Amino acid sequence: MFVNGHVGESLIVTHSKLQWATGSIATGTFSTVPSVLLLFFLTQTLRVPMGYAVIAVFVPKAMSLIVDPAVGRLSDHLRPRFGRRPFLLLGALLSGLSLMTLFSIPRLEAPLATAALVGLAYFGAVVAFAMFSVPYISMPPAIEPDPVARTHLIGFRMMLVAFGIIAGGAGGPILVEVGGGGAGGYRFMGTLLGLLVMATMLIAALARVEDVGVATGATSTARKVPQGFLALLAFYGLAQVAVACGSAALPYYAVGLEGMSEARLGMLLLVMLGLGAISATLWGRTAIGGRRRPLAAALTLGVFGYALAAVAAGRVGGFGDMALIVALAALGMSATGVQVLTFVGLAALTTDDAAGDQAGRLTGYLTALEKLALAAGPVVAGGAMLALGVNAGSIGADDRPAITLVMAIIPALLLITAALFTFLSGENRP
Repeated sequence: MFVNGHVGESLIVTHSKLQWATGSIATGTFSTVPSVLLLFFLTQTLRVPMGYAVIAVFVPKAMSLIVDPAVGRLSDHLRPRFGRRPFLLLGALLSGLSLMTLFSIPRLEAPLATAALVGLAYFGAVVAFAMFSVPYISMPPAIEPDPVARTHLIGFRMMLVAFGIIAGGAGGPILVEVGGGGAGGYRFMGTLLGLLVMATMLIAALARVEDVGVATGATSTARKVPQGFLALLAFYGLAQVAVACGSAALPYYAVGLEGMSEARLGMLLLVMLGLGAISATLWGRTAIGGRRRPLAAALTLGVFGYALAAVAAGRVGGFGDMALIVALAALGMSATGVQVLTFVGLAALTTDDAAGDQAGRLTGYLTALEKLALAAGPVVAGGAMLALGVNAGSIGADDRPAITLVMAIIPALLLITAALFTFLSGENRP
């Protein structure tokens, strides 16, 4: 099976790995919902001005730069005595509750007070999610030391991440409409997805997987950063900012400019994210022979998708919805490829002797950067729209060029810049 290259291994261990991977549905859901909907929720439902909303979204996520590495170091330090399970269990409970709370905040009389309350709730969600996600994502090298089997495991895990992204990115807008729209709809959506996050995290936390550990280097090298890690960070950070920027601008294009319902927006996202989910295991297989060529393919596919999205959004040559659907399909597969190949690379780096027993710390840095990038995307989108004179409360035809720029052209430029970092590291192993 895909998680086990050893024929003699017992079925219960394989099932345990599948149970552990279920937590990836939660990580995909939790990461996506605020990135796609929180800025829109603040400006359109709570009527918070764009400037305040951008700050409320960005500052809590920026704190991940402190929170995630701290959680990683703590989990590395306490793991020999307690293991990772206490972190996973507590993080599961708090993550679900925090997502429910975040989209249940009412509109206060003062917009600044509303923004501050949302920002505080979002910071609590960031801390809760770090308690689960950092130790969880660092586990593949310990669960599966064999690099080929580990690559298959990560590919399957990222497929479940993609299903979680579908639940949050595509299911979120649909649930808002099913719940009646407005504040009540967002509260309904947050409650259901919060329960999904809590349940799938708890399933993963209770999985009986072996934590055999990774190679521990000498004390003098225990804190040495593995070769290629900084290039991996730079590449992944820029790629995630691109995805988050385009995703944050999409509701303003679809609902604000084109007058689509939130359910139709959800269906568009379903196309993008569904094809991403289907492609996850395929990207994992391509990484077995090395990561650089598959990364180049994923990035090329992404640039093509953004170029086609610009054509569709700008109505160039009469192209419209069909071009946008094809663009979103390409972008979904590209984003999934980038994620799968990045985490395959991280797992390979954390098995090196030079990395020492610091999988949690290195994972903390990567997840902190990922969260910061996912927050920076809406900041880039909101800041650009603000600078270009887009009024989020009343979007009109004159805003089409600005929204096209934010939704497609800026992300394409970021992705092209990220491509440069695929050639800065000599690491090319599975």
